[in-house]
Amino acid sequence: MLEAFVIFRPIIDSLFKNIRKMNLSKKQTNSLLKLEISNTCWDVVEQLLKVLEPFRNAIEHISGTQYPTVGLTLFVFRKIQHHFLELSRPDDTELLKNMKEVLHDKLIHYINIYNEGFKTLMVHAYFDPYGFSVLSQKEIGSIERHLKNSIRPLPGEQQPSTKMSSTRKLTPLDKFLNSIDSDNNCEPSSVNKPPAYFLAEETKRYRQLATLFISDVSEDKSALFFWKCNKHLLPAEETKRYRQLATRFISDVSEDKSALFFWKCNKHLLPGLSTLARKYLATPATSVPSESAFSKSAYYGRTERTNLNGDSFCQLVFLKDKLVSEQ
Repeated sequence: MLEAFVIFRPIIDSLFKNIRKMNLSKKQTNSLLKLEISNTCWDVVEQLLKVLEPFRNAIEHISGTQYPTVGLTLFVFRKIQHHFLELSRPDDTELLKNMKEVLHDKLIHYINIYNEGFKTLMVHAYFDPYGFSVLSQKEIGSIERHLKNSIRPLPGEQQPSTKMSSTRKLTPLDKFLNSIDSDNNCEPSSVNKPPAYFLAEETKRYRQLATLFISDVSEDKSALFFWKCNKHLLPAEETKRYRQLATRFISDVSEDKSALFFWKCNKHLLPGLSTLARKYLATPATSVPSESAFSKSAYYGRTERTNLNGDSFCQLVFLKDKLVSEQ
C-alpha cells in the first residue's frame, strides 16, 4: 500500500493542486483538503518503505514457495538485526535511525519473550548451512550437546543386547522412524558405543563439510547435493568437514543454496546428522504452505471440481510424474 502511494504521488499531488478547479461544493473541497498529504508525510512514507523493505523481502524469501525449510529463518533474522537495524549508514536520516531503533527494541523484546522458541529455532538452523553460518561457536556447542542428549540410537548402531530390548514391542512411532531411516543403514560396529559417541564424531565432520561447501564457488550449493557428494568421509572427520563444506556452500553465489540439496548430496557421508536434518528441516518457515494446501483441498468436495481444466488441475494436485525420483 505504501508503494502505491509513492507510485501515484504525481497524480495525488495534481489532484490537490487543481482541487479548486473541480466542480465541487465548498464542503466537499474542504473535506478533501483535510486529506492532503504534506511533504513531511511523504518523507515519512519514503522512510517507512526503506525500513520495511528488508522485512518484506525476508518474508518472501522464507515463504514455503521460495525456500521450503525453517532453517534459513535464523539467517534472515540475524542479517536484518546485525546488518541493517544495528548498522548506521552515512545517508540514514534521523527519522530512519529512530525507526530502526524502535524495530530493534521490539525485535529484542520478542526474543526475550519467546526465548525457548528462539532456542528451538537455532536447533533447526543448525542443519541449514546458512543458518549454521550465523551461529556462534558457543551456540554451536550448546546445540550439539542438546542433540547428543536428546537423540535416540542412530541408524546402524549396535546396541547392547538385553532381553528387554530384544523382546520390546515396537510402537507405531518406532516403526515410522525405522522406515524413514532404512536408507541410511550402515555396518554394525563391533564395539557397543552410546549414540552420543557417534553423533559427536559426525558433528565434527559436519562442521568441516559445511565450511568447505560454503567456500567452494565451483560446486552446487544445495544441501541435498552436499550430502550426496561427501558420503565416503570417515566418521572422525565428519563434524570438521561439515563446517568447511557449509562455509563453501554459502560463499558460492552462482549455485543453488537450498539446504535440501545440501543434505541430498551429503546424507551418506553424515548418516546420523542427515536423519536429524530431515526431522528438523521438515518444518516450513511459515504457515503459508499448509494454509494453501487446506485452502485448495476445500474445493475438491465442491461442484467446482467438475469445471477443472488441465492447466488448473496440474496446479492443484501432485501428478504421478512429480513423485517419481530422479534416476
